Amino acid sequence: MEKLKIEIPLLLPEVPDEKDRCVRELMDRLQGREGIESVHVSTRQEDGVPQLCFHYNPEEISMARIEALARQTGASLTEKVGHSLLAVDGIRHVRHARHLEQALRLSEGVLQASVAPSGMVRLEFDRSSTNEAEINVVLRREGLSIANTAVSTQDDASQTVERVAGAEAAEHERLKKKVEPDSDHTHEHGGIFGRNTELFFSIICGALLGMGFGLSFVEGVADWVSLSLYVGAYFLGAFSPPKKQLKK
Repeated sequence: MEKLKIEIPLLLPEVPDEKDRCVRELMDRLQGREGIESVHVSTRQEDGVPQLCFHYNPEEISMARIEALARQTGASLTEKVGHSLLAVDGIRHVRHARHLEQALRLSEGVLQASVAPSGMVRLEFDRSSTNEAEINVVLRREGLSIANTAVSTQDDASQTVERVAGAEAAEHERLKKKVEPDSDHTHEHGGIFGRNTELFFSIICGALLGMGFGLSFVEGVADWVSLSLYVGAYFLGAFSPPKKQLKK
């Protein structure tokens, strides 16, 4: 029995990582082919690129034949299933993100959807039922604007955090001006950071989400690390510092 390794991006160029379900379907389709004993994701990566490892009998099938079968199967899946990672503006909070996620999953042709409060939308869809243009219509109908329609899964998460923090700061300033006290009123903000408590919590929330999203693609980092960051961001996003009532 011999082994052959093929880089996953060569077979499925659109999938974001080896955890995508298209990788599992590719392995299931190749598993059991004559001469191929088993197929699995290699635990060792070269230059950070995930690979499929084939265990095969060289007397029954050649390396060239395995490569041809793998590429043909991968092309078939790519033609059938589309993947998209979008950066959007307009997500207000964690609950809003969950609502959008549910709306996308109910859209015709959408197989999987994940929406982060930071503004990243990850989609998997059936090309025979829908396309990116139709999905964009759904997003705009929900009040979102698409910042970038071709975002790479390797984008620096810190850029996303900075963009979100800037948007949160601008919104906070707008709301502050709207309720700015006049000569007959005083408006005091509570919280451990005073009047900037909400702003600090928003920035920290965005940072936790960005780090959790970025670490989910880092090999060797346990899944619970990203999950813990998401949970922390959820509680910070749901936190609302008490405010004192307006006094005359």
